[in-house]
This record gives sequence, C-alpha cells and structure tokens, in this order.
Amino acid sequence: MRKATPPNPNELLNKLKSIELTKLDIQQQLIQLRAGKDLNFFVIPMTVLLLFAGIAVGLNFDHMLWGFVGGALLALLVGYAYHLWDIQWQKAATDQVLAYINELEGKEGFLPWFKPLLGKENYRRLFYKLSKQGQVEIPDYVRAIKRLQQKDTQILLAQLESLYPD
Repeated sequence: MRKATPPNPNELLNKLKSIELTKLDIQQQLIQLRAGKDLNFFVIPMTVLLLFAGIAVGLNFDHMLWGFVGGALLALLVGYAYHLWDIQWQKAATDQVLAYINELEGKEGFLPWFKPLLGKENYRRLFYKLSKQGQVEIPDYVRAIKRLQQKDTQILLAQLESLYPD
C-alpha cells in the first residue's frame, strides 16, 4: 500500500543505491548458507559405491542381477534423501532473499514508486503480483533493481523530481 505523500526523490535514490544485489541472488545466498555443508562432491562416488556393493552382495549369493537392483534401489533412496535435503536449503535461501525484499519494501513500498520509470510491458506481471497479490517475482524484481541502478543518477533524479515534486 502506498502512503498518501510521495517520498523524497533523494531518499528514493539513496535507498536504490544502497541495495546490495548479492543479497538478492538466491544462488549466492545458497552458497553462503551451506558454507562447508555442501555434499555434491560425495553424491556420484556414493552412488557408484552403493551399486558396486549391491553387485558384490549379489555375486556372493549367486544373484548378481538382484544385487544390482538392490544396490540401485539403495542408491535411489540415498539420492532422494539428498534431494530433499537440497530442497530445504533452496527454500531457506529463497526465504532469505524474500526477507531482504520485504525489508526493502517496508510498509510503504519501494519499487512501486519507480513504476513510471520502468517499461510498462516488461514489468506488468511484477507490479500486478506486488500490488494485487502481495507476491514477489524475484527474478523480475532483481532485474528491475539492476535496471534502475544502471541508469544515470542525474537523469533518474530529474525524473523522480518531476514525478514527485516536494
């Protein structure tokens, strides 16, 4: 929801410049969250070891095919457990990015004040979901922030002052 009086253009511009794009990158947040807890290195060797263990057990009991199938099922279960673990990390990283966006938007909103300066067609879905549904499309949000940060500061300030005169 917008507040009745528009914010100061200089305050908007300062807040825009202070936004850290790395905090809006889900993959970067995922890397920081995991920090030493990443098991991707062990997935393929573990799968191969489980398959060979299944074959070895199968050879021991003269049923190599059944041993292979058992090893493959065990590897599938371990892989699925890793997948569920990975999904939890992905969700945590996404929640962290959403928390930062909520902090930026605050109660009054932030990005909607720049709506007239962004391409209407390119960001229609972003602003619709943001204003009507209260949802954030993270890739579109990040793209809009990057685009605004790349604009010339003086031109952006002039546009904001014309939109929101004191």
